[in-house]
Amino acid sequence: MTSTIYDVTTWTIPGSPATTAFTDIGAIVNSIIADIKINQPSQASKPGAVIYIPPGDYSLKTRIVIDISYLQIKGSGHGFTSSSIRYNAGDTSSWYEIWPGGSRVRVENTDGNSEAILINRGGLPG
Repeated sequence: MTSTIYDVTTWTIPGSPATTAFTDIGAIVNSIIADIKINQPSQASKPGAVIYIPPGDYSLKTRIVIDISYLQIKGSGHGFTSSSIRYNAGDTSSWYEIWPGGSRVRVENTDGNSEAILINRGGLPG
């Protein structure tokens, strides 16, 4: 089986059309993970999934909770380096990229959680 690829820029959250990957990538990724859990309910049907983040600037306001196995989150450019994930950096409009063409996530955490990404796995892999 091959992994399903989800593009964060084309994903919509049912009942929340104003939420996009650019306004809150955390909410989008959490919605994709919920969909993966529904569509891959048994061990035999878990070929995995890839969440793809195309080049661009994204705001993470909601903590991402990864509670499934066989998941990859991939961006573009030179990988997620210290210049790609920015915690509470304030106004970045005057910044410029030394590695243009990458996926950049600005962590704002307006949901009250301190972590940008939480791996919440318990029990056996599955």
